[in-house]
Amino acid sequence: EARSTGRFADAVIHFERCLSVAKRPPCACNLAVAHRGIGDVLAAERVLEGLLTGQWGRLPRSRRKQVNAMLAETRDQVATLTVEIDQDIVATLRLDGEVVNANERLRVNPGEHVILGTAERYQNAEQTVTVEPGAERVVALELAPVPGANLGSLVVEATSATDRIEVEGQGVAVGRYEAKLEPGTYVLRVSGDGETREQRIDIEAGAALRVTVDLRDDASVF
Repeated sequence: EARSTGRFADAVIHFERCLSVAKRPPCACNLAVAHRGIGDVLAAERVLEGLLTGQWGRLPRSRRKQVNAMLAETRDQVATLTVEIDQDIVATLRLDGEVVNANERLRVNPGEHVILGTAERYQNAEQTVTVEPGAERVVALELAPVPGANLGSLVVEATSATDRIEVEGQGVAVGRYEAKLEPGTYVLRVSGDGETREQRIDIEAGAALRVTVDLRDDASVF
C-alpha cells in the first residue's frame, strides 16, 4: 500500500522488515522500486544485484530478464561527481557528511549534495551542488588560507637588554625582538659592546622559533 500510494520512504522500511523475516525475491524487487522512488538509485542497484546473485533467494529464470532491465535502467540514473582540491593542500573532504577522497570520480545519487572541505590553517569551504540523473559533474573546491595562518612566529632574546637585534629587511629592536614572518630564510644580526654577529635562520609556516643570543659567550653565540 505504501509503495502503490507513493509513500516510498515508508515502503523502504516495510520491505526491509519483510526481508529480515524471510528472503523473498518479490519483496526484494519491491524494495528496489521503493529505493528508486526516494531517489536512492545506488541502494536500488545493490538490491537488484543481490537479486541476480541469489542473495534474496532463488530468482525464477522468467524474472531474470525483468530484473536485468531494471538494473540497467537504475545504473543509467547513477551520477558521478569529482571534487577537485589543490593537491598541495592536505584536506579532509566530506560529501553529505561522509569522508570521501578528493580528486576521485565518485558514483552518487542524482540530486542535491553538500560538499565540505577542511584543512589545517585554511578556512572551511562548503558548497551545495545538484547533479542530474546519469550526469557527470566536476566541482573545484577552493580553500582560502586563514589570514596569518601561514606566518611563522619568531622571538629573539638577548642576554643583555641593551643589545641591538635586527632581522634584515624586517625590523630592529633592543633586547627583545618578536614578529610574525612569512616562511623563508632571514639574516639575524645582533650588536652590542662593539661586537656584531649574524646568523641565518629559517622560518617555517605555522611554526614558532625562539632564539636566545649571548654575544659575551664565545662558546655559544646563538
